[in-house]
Amino acid sequence: MERRKVLKLFGLGSLITLIPIGIYKGIQYVQSKAIFRIKKPISVYITWAAHDNLSDNKPLTSELAMKELYAIQALKKKGVRFDYFVLDEGWADPSSGCRKFNEKYWPNGYDEWLQNCSENNLLPGLWFPVNILGMGQLFWMQPLSEWKNSVCNSYCVSLSKGDFLKYHIQTFQLWYDRGIRLFKLDFTDFSARTDTEEHLSTDEIIENNQKALYQALSEFRLKNSEAVFLAYNGFGGEMKDTYPVFTKTIDPKWLNVFDSMYSGDPRPSDVPCINFWRSKEIYSDHMVRQFEFNEIPLQRIDNSSFMIGNTGTCYFRQKEAWKGMLILSLARGGWINTYYGDLSLLNDEDGIWFAKAQTMYSELQFKYNTTSFGSIPGSGNPYGYISQNENDGVVTLVNPSQKVTRVSIPKIITGEHSILFSDIGYIPKIEKNELLIGPEQLVVIGCGKFATEQYQMGVQNDVRIPQEIQALSFSILSENPGHKALQIKNIPADGFIRIIFSQKEATGRPHRTKGEAPPTGKSMGNYLRIEAFQNKNRIPVRVSYDKQIWSGLSWAAGEIPTTDLNPELPLNIHYDSTEVMSTIQVNCSVFFVKYID
Repeated sequence: MERRKVLKLFGLGSLITLIPIGIYKGIQYVQSKAIFRIKKPISVYITWAAHDNLSDNKPLTSELAMKELYAIQALKKKGVRFDYFVLDEGWADPSSGCRKFNEKYWPNGYDEWLQNCSENNLLPGLWFPVNILGMGQLFWMQPLSEWKNSVCNSYCVSLSKGDFLKYHIQTFQLWYDRGIRLFKLDFTDFSARTDTEEHLSTDEIIENNQKALYQALSEFRLKNSEAVFLAYNGFGGEMKDTYPVFTKTIDPKWLNVFDSMYSGDPRPSDVPCINFWRSKEIYSDHMVRQFEFNEIPLQRIDNSSFMIGNTGTCYFRQKEAWKGMLILSLARGGWINTYYGDLSLLNDEDGIWFAKAQTMYSELQFKYNTTSFGSIPGSGNPYGYISQNENDGVVTLVNPSQKVTRVSIPKIITGEHSILFSDIGYIPKIEKNELLIGPEQLVVIGCGKFATEQYQMGVQNDVRIPQEIQALSFSILSENPGHKALQIKNIPADGFIRIIFSQKEATGRPHRTKGEAPPTGKSMGNYLRIEAFQNKNRIPVRVSYDKQIWSGLSWAAGEIPTTDLNPELPLNIHYDSTEVMSTIQVNCSVFFVKYID
């Protein structure tokens, strides 16, 4: 089908006429006018990861919401900015069609939450499923008699057939009239069909459902000028892995009815890292690059990557390595900056640092042009973001590789410059227009006015980068589906042996081994296991990937201190996977690394 180029909306805060965007799979969208509401970058707190009903068993309660509101108050006193407070999945009574709060967890209602939002200059928001009613034994909405003519099965309803969508939009209006200003729309299935639509093709069903939702949201936004809409699962994007080949799977037309599109829940990438949290950041960077490829401007991508807490959805991260996570979530250039999880984990000192990083990057997002550069993150080669205005700006770089790398920096660095932030260990160096950056390292460079002391952010102590790294030769002892064994001789002294295994399919695409979610799931060490031996003595291997990972993992990585080894004996390393398919290829690399004490 012919499809004209979609209007790109960059004029934040101005009146924009949404001209017809042409025919998309047979749909002609109506001409309308809408105000694009966001006049500057905004900060949105979302409760998910402080609670978790999908990969854990921790409900959203009124006590939890108020605890997070008090944490926001404390952070705001240190200069951190929050504009919205959003209650995520779990607030609604499933029998109410999302029109009532769950009395089990909100026995006194929601008035106190709304009042406290108002007193703290926070606009309230709510999460809504679009047309998927639940998952497994968990229901967000139970089918109601008012829209029984839209029901497709126990878990899904049609958007184009019957009365569900009309009812759902009326629900949005009910909450807007009560003060709700942000709507997070999640879990969409445009292929949903009722029994009366069996004669239609899947393409026709998708067209009809998309058209119905698009027009309904357009009309709602015209009527309610302060409403902000965030698009989550179901609006496109390949999120299952970080294979570095992109395809067009996202239609930019949704930018006409959504203020941002999210690019996936944070999860480990398929680039192996000794530091598990760095692999998660590479995943989010890869997704942002994919959405860019699909014509979604950086300003409109919600990377959703800042997530702290003690729940399964964030792999019980708490606040480990949170500074680098915050920096990258801001450096990506999105105008809707989302912060997920348990903010009470951050103390006053953290709040001061948070405010400093947020203030700098908010200025960059608003006044400077942000672009991505370098390799596709899933390739395992260096990449980054640059926000610049003439000679002033900030360069944020990541080196996902297992080597000290010399990276060419965009030509912004023509005058004064300074390294503002890096992971501890390897000391990055700027030589002319190149940066020497360590393996798995994150570095931030300030240029011009940003090279001054006021923008210095120090080092991240909980991501440690080796000062030296060199590849080691090894011999293969055995290789079978699901198993690989290798041997290392001539072990260097005073360092660590770093071992990395990765799983790929015959096509080269990463192969993720699926684990099980908390609270009953097993950790990944039960599925992907590294063991080391000298003679018959087992040698402990230090790993960070042995977690309950709901999204699967395609690699395993670990280190062994050479002080634990007899240098006169060979070291045998075994990799065992529950994957026994003959088509799975296991790649391995071995390195010797040294850290600064």
